[in-house]
Amino acid sequence: MSKKIGLVCTNQPQLFPSGALKYLGNWCDVIDDKSSNDIIDYHWNNRDKYYKDYLMLSRIYEEEMQALSSVFSEIHSESNNEQYWRIVIGPWLFYFILVLYDRWYMLKNAKENHSVDFIYGSISTERVFLKNHQNFDELATQDALNQQIYDDLADILNLEICKLTPSPVTIKASKRSIFEALIDSIHFFRKKGSEKLKGLVNKISVSLVRSGPFFISTRIPPLELLKLQGHLGLAPCLFFVLNKDNVVHSQPNIMLRRSVRQKVSELSLPSNPFAQIVRKLLHLYSPISYLEGYLELKERGQLLFPKKASTVIDGSAWNSNDCFKIYLATRVLENAQLLVLQHGGSYGIAKWNWSEDHQFAIGDAFYTWGWNKNVSNCNIIPAFIQNVSNLNIQKSNDHRGILIVVTTVPKYCIYGSAFPVGYDQWLRGFNELLQMAKLLDHKRIPRVTFRPSMTDFGLNQTQRIQRSLPNVEIDDGSRRIYKVLGDHKLIIATSNTTSFLETYALNIPTILFWDPCLWETNESGDELFSRMRDLNLFFSSPQDLAEFLNDNYSSIDSWWDSKDIQDMREELCLTYANTTTNFSVDFAKLLNKEIGQT
Repeated sequence: MSKKIGLVCTNQPQLFPSGALKYLGNWCDVIDDKSSNDIIDYHWNNRDKYYKDYLMLSRIYEEEMQALSSVFSEIHSESNNEQYWRIVIGPWLFYFILVLYDRWYMLKNAKENHSVDFIYGSISTERVFLKNHQNFDELATQDALNQQIYDDLADILNLEICKLTPSPVTIKASKRSIFEALIDSIHFFRKKGSEKLKGLVNKISVSLVRSGPFFISTRIPPLELLKLQGHLGLAPCLFFVLNKDNVVHSQPNIMLRRSVRQKVSELSLPSNPFAQIVRKLLHLYSPISYLEGYLELKERGQLLFPKKASTVIDGSAWNSNDCFKIYLATRVLENAQLLVLQHGGSYGIAKWNWSEDHQFAIGDAFYTWGWNKNVSNCNIIPAFIQNVSNLNIQKSNDHRGILIVVTTVPKYCIYGSAFPVGYDQWLRGFNELLQMAKLLDHKRIPRVTFRPSMTDFGLNQTQRIQRSLPNVEIDDGSRRIYKVLGDHKLIIATSNTTSFLETYALNIPTILFWDPCLWETNESGDELFSRMRDLNLFFSSPQDLAEFLNDNYSSIDSWWDSKDIQDMREELCLTYANTTTNFSVDFAKLLNKEIGQT
């Protein structure tokens, strides 16, 4: 009789059993990166599948948004329309659908194609209930919540769940872990003091803004924002979305959640089998902020933000702060305008980006960093990159070497964009980066500095860099990136996100290095990066980039200042990182055309 095969789903070594088993993915062991035939291939390593699934999940999201809007309205005895609930629950709902599908597909594949008989389940006896969308974003990258999701899905898939007693394994903290704890403590106390000050500013500002437009989370530097408000004839105000304002004190109400389950079951059954699973688990994973704590946050938002604002100008508060989202939805329901500002990179150039589509769906107008697009029901307005338009980077006395800006993604997928997803894809890009750095000639290049992402996701970036490249410098992230740029002669950007757009806008020598198969772009992006590749501004081969740097580092300034390079830089900036020497005046002109028009 053949031995039953168990499945390890998460990275919790204290639960790793002995005997016949398989691993659901490489994220189950991120320390040693052991390769084994017992590791199941990650389905979204097939990027064509990832894109097709994204389109399919977007359709499911739209269907569920329409259906669930009525459920949430009924639960709260309100008559809010679909747009209201799209603003409130939309960002969480899409990412919940994506996360659930990813975990469901992998588990289903393990059962059907890899002879898995059971999974090793969570030892916890307490169920995790999500507090709010922000809490979901945090926990969806961690082992405990993912183990709970796998347990729930295993039950639906009729997979046996084996509950292990944890062995007394001691996991030693690495030097990086201790260092990170110290840095985190510094940031915590700095942030705590900052939040108190921001809270006071918010109280003053809400007393000044009555019924006119107000700005929030715009990434416009405070002084520039005050000047902009002056040009618009507005009271000088600053608003901040604070984590403490998003806290819910309500506890899970099982009877209420059973009511949600009942009302969801009364909806017409979706044809997609996976959508039916979304319905089955919705009452368990809906954040408290949308159910038990909804009224608490709604009342708080009316106190924190202007009650009768005619226009809300928002950069990123629409995303994960539920208190603000409920306030925003209420204002939009009462016919306030929503003007959305681009707040990061990849917009307008990535092949797909759900957050971009969502902002088009909720906003009356969307202000880009220079690009344009035809979108129904949303006015796309080419504008400027906000935070660096009037910024000057001073070169330090020790201006030399290369700064490599590292990018991370969670080991568990939570994104819905043309980014690398999951541990395998991150590791592939990271190892190519290390390979490139190993090939650099340190006799020609006096200093190589890595700046790890401040969000590590348990990937041990610094430990990996030090183990592979003991002689490189590590920037600890204690200084803002703008303070660091002037210390280096050249920047290596490793993602199609904000960093390289800012350095191009600031005219800082920058070379792009990533795998275009993991950072898919639209047609205009394909054409742009192809021409940048011809000019040695973009590389995807570690060997080619290292060879170019070894041969050209000494003359990198003259190369960067050459006509061909500067023409390319200016062309890129005009479309994707447009700047102006008088941001507050020029942006005020654009806003004035839109404010009060809808």
